[in-house]
Amino acid sequence: MSGTVDTAKVKELEDYIKKCISMDIDDKKIIETLVKVGWSGDMIRIAINKLQEDNSKKKSDEPRHHEKRRLSHRAEDIMNKKTITVNKNTKLIKVIELLKKKESGYVLVVEGFKPLGIITETDILMNINKEGKLDLKVSCEEIMCSPLYFCEHDETLLDVCEKMNINKIESIPVLKKGRLVGIITSSLLIDFMSYHG
Repeated sequence: MSGTVDTAKVKELEDYIKKCISMDIDDKKIIETLVKVGWSGDMIRIAINKLQEDNSKKKSDEPRHHEKRRLSHRAEDIMNKKTITVNKNTKLIKVIELLKKKESGYVLVVEGFKPLGIITETDILMNINKEGKLDLKVSCEEIMCSPLYFCEHDETLLDVCEKMNINKIESIPVLKKGRLVGIITSSLLIDFMSYHG
């Protein structure tokens, strides 16, 4: 066989083999037919090896492609639009009632549509006094975590993940034109990534 490979012929052969494969023709039958019509064994092997290399590369690129595609989604694509909100003067007892009723781990403290802070179950536990009791009359403004980190509705999930990792937070409110439109939690991100894996 000549040291120079005719790429045009290899391409022609590849296309024919792909067509046969799409028609579920047996590999052995494909090779037998190609030999009968004058293709050399060496040329057939080159074409098959090329197809195998292309398929292998495509499969190795798929996880990175899927990962990139998942992270290119926007915050608004996965955010929870049903946020639980209270005003800054709401008493802790009301917050605890809301958490139980909504089976949530947080409430957002807002003023109008503007988030001021967040209260999580951990924040509540940290306010247990030395006697092991909670001051149920304390206001949200006194115990909320503030200032908040935000993300915009059109930020990519990659940006959202980076923001949450850098600031070591498990939830982040989503804003649109300065107004609260949703929230993203770490569990929500994990569920999304797992489902779209």
